[in-house]
Amino acid sequence: MTISLRAAGTATPSGTAVTAVSPNVPTGTTTGDISILAVVAKPYTTAITTPSGWSKITEYAEGTTATSAADVGSSKVALYFKISASVGAIGNIGQSGANAMSAHITSYQKTGTTWDVGSYTQGGDVVSDANYAATAQSGVSAGAGDWIYAATGVSGDVGTVSVQSVAGMSGATLGSTVNRTNTGSTTGNDIKILVSDRPVSSGSSTAAPTYTYTNASATTGTTVWLRLREYTATLTPPTFVAEYETSFNTTTTPKTIDVTTAVGDLLILAAYAVD
Repeated sequence: MTISLRAAGTATPSGTAVTAVSPNVPTGTTTGDISILAVVAKPYTTAITTPSGWSKITEYAEGTTATSAADVGSSKVALYFKISASVGAIGNIGQSGANAMSAHITSYQKTGTTWDVGSYTQGGDVVSDANYAATAQSGVSAGAGDWIYAATGVSGDVGTVSVQSVAGMSGATLGSTVNRTNTGSTTGNDIKILVSDRPVSSGSSTAAPTYTYTNASATTGTTVWLRLREYTATLTPPTFVAEYETSFNTTTTPKTIDVTTAVGDLLILAAYAVD
């Protein structure tokens, strides 16, 4: 089984204070792909609406500075997913007030049968200084073949972001970090969206991931990490157990059937009587 990038879309930053943005599912996305939508906004107290047809994974805000101004203010990051999304605009994603907002969609393909996005974590860098270093509040369970996706909302577009790295996760060998978008708004209160991913080549880990970048200018931010996993469901042949009565029985004594089951098994009982 193998996960790989299908296509990375173009971020939709807000040029002015907005109440909604409408990103596009990237060209090439097809049936069976999973599309991950990252939305960043500030102030961190804003309420982001779930777009129609998409499922919310999580949202998080590092939440230390509620005042939103140019290149200042804590950000919120929300993640959503959709299987077999149609290429093109997904419609408006709203927020509770007019302010800075941006969104981006990345689509991935698989060779297995089922996607799993049930493991994620969050963190941030609340110190306004050069560079950025965030360590997740908890670990994610990842192994060979999984991908680690990281979306970051930065307080502004100042400076030049470079040398982005998804790391940590001791025990797992990671492939190369690839940045999928590094897009900032240049007017209004400013915000920047960063999306990067990195495959797990071998080993396994339940340790906390990290995310870092270099920037000579001072910023703060919020990061959410998501583990992408595929698997192929298998069915075990059923076990049959039969019990029967060979003579006419007028009593109401229950008939006992002994069968061994495990978590996740489906037990089907069929009974009949002849009079």
